Amino acid sequence: MVLWPYQREALGRIESAIESPHDLVIDKSRDMGASWMILGTFLHQWLFHEDRTFLCASRTEKYVDSSGNPKALFWKMDFILQRLPNWMLPGRGEGISRTENRLENLENGNTINGESSTENLARGDRRTALLVDEFAAYEQQAGFAVLSSTRDVSRCRIFNSTLGLVPGAFESIANNPDFPKLTLHW
Repeated sequence: MVLWPYQREALGRIESAIESPHDLVIDKSRDMGASWMILGTFLHQWLFHEDRTFLCASRTEKYVDSSGNPKALFWKMDFILQRLPNWMLPGRGEGISRTENRLENLENGNTINGESSTENLARGDRRTALLVDEFAAYEQQAGFAVLSSTRDVSRCRIFNSTLGLVPGAFESIANNPDFPKLTLHW
């Protein structure tokens, strides 16, 4: 992926949200590469930092981890990892444990897990950062429940979406001036 200048700036904002933990809403148009950028940032941290745990959520299980489904978040991460040179991978590729909804770096203990979004998403969990992908597509009640259930999970929640047709939780945070926002439009 060759980045446009606005995408390089967006990567910096995503990295900043993780490093100086704060929530971030990404209001985007289609085909901006936002999910890819977030997942690439998670993978970079997973590879080169210590004590990192990430959670990736989408509205259905098949959009989180589904073999052969390019829409699935873990399919995208697998795609990136398969194209990295072996010297860059933990244990030259032998230091990776990949099971359903889980990617573990066996050299540093970092993990990336996946969950479909329910009203109890991540409840009781603790994470370095979490991604809630395509948040505007969540039903109104479920979206507000996700905001509540993830509130104490991480100081860095990244809500990524194209605006929905029906106002809901995503629009409430995207239009909240106190909520840090990154806009990616054509």
